[in-house]
Amino acid sequence: MRLRWKFLFHFFGQMLIVILLLTVMLVASFFYLDSRFSDAESNSGLTKATTDTLEAYLDVSEDGTWEVDNFLKKSVDKQDGWMQIIDSKGKTVYSYSVPKDVPKTHAKKELLSIYKTKKLNQYKVNYWAINIEDKSYLLLSGWKLKSEQLLTSIEKREQEIDAPAHYQTSTIDYIKKEKGAIYLLDSNGNILDSVNGTKSERKMMNQLELLKYSSKPWNYKREISVKILDKDRWMVATVPNPVYVTDQEFNKSFLKVVLKAMFLIMAVLFLYIIWMTVWYMFRFGLPIFHTIKWLVNLSKGKLEEPKNRKGLPVSKNKKGKIKQPYRFFGEIFESMDQLTETLRRDKRNREKIQATREEWIAGLSHDLKTPLSSIYGYSMMLESKQYDWSPEEVKEMG
Repeated sequence: MRLRWKFLFHFFGQMLIVILLLTVMLVASFFYLDSRFSDAESNSGLTKATTDTLEAYLDVSEDGTWEVDNFLKKSVDKQDGWMQIIDSKGKTVYSYSVPKDVPKTHAKKELLSIYKTKKLNQYKVNYWAINIEDKSYLLLSGWKLKSEQLLTSIEKREQEIDAPAHYQTSTIDYIKKEKGAIYLLDSNGNILDSVNGTKSERKMMNQLELLKYSSKPWNYKREISVKILDKDRWMVATVPNPVYVTDQEFNKSFLKVVLKAMFLIMAVLFLYIIWMTVWYMFRFGLPIFHTIKWLVNLSKGKLEEPKNRKGLPVSKNKKGKIKQPYRFFGEIFESMDQLTETLRRDKRNREKIQATREEWIAGLSHDLKTPLSSIYGYSMMLESKQYDWSPEEVKEMG
């Protein structure tokens, strides 16, 4: 294969590898972000779920079997709750962790009650109208509010729930064990009495904050339940919120995940660039540098390939074959070998011609020396003033 085609396929292959690497990293990052996003979203239970979100994680096979993504199950488990999907007739078509006291079939009256109170028996209930395979269903998600359970338990323990100051020691210990707090408020939101309350929590004990909590419970560290005692007083119970994931914190955590993914991609690309730089240096740099040294040797009349410390040609092994790092430029090194051999042959021919010329000149000089000596001798005799040569002698000398 010609060198230019080697370069073409080589660099095309390198670009293809880079593109494939970037594609794989972007796809992997997408799935990683989706997974982290789902995990973060599942931490809030199904309190933040939308119809589109739920429909994306639900499907029905041809045989009528429901396929529910683990994301929904994890979200339900986060609240220690249950999930139920009912059809247009009120019958359950799918259920997950549904307790025995939740009916499998719901009458219209029960559904209307759920719509008004968002409660079913002792469970807090959220509901969504979903559309799967062009069929309408109602998804119910229920769970027990621990704060409400705390109020119910206090009612059973104490005869006067509106007198926190007179609670039994066992009741107070129970409230502390549940990491809960009890507040008695008047109609203006003033705290009349409390058990195990905190300063920060006292500040939020007003109608506005309680209304905010009812719309976005995941934004609050504490789960809240309210029991109206009469027109002038009401009790508030709080416990740690199992689905506490503020919108701000959620955005920050998601941003951190995105930044981590970006830094990971940049780090991998940086390492890849370093690796490619080193690889190119050995793949192309060394052969090119070796070729330049070879050309410098030729320009200085040293008609041989540069050798290593062992006295062997750098680009060849002991068997005389081109080494692996230099094979890509095999054509060039073959041409360099031919050029070197041609220069050696030309040098030998020049030396041979030079020797032949010198021998020819030496022979010619020897052949001319004898008659020239005779001519020179007679010339010297004719030139001499010591003798007077007769015409016959001059003629004989000539």
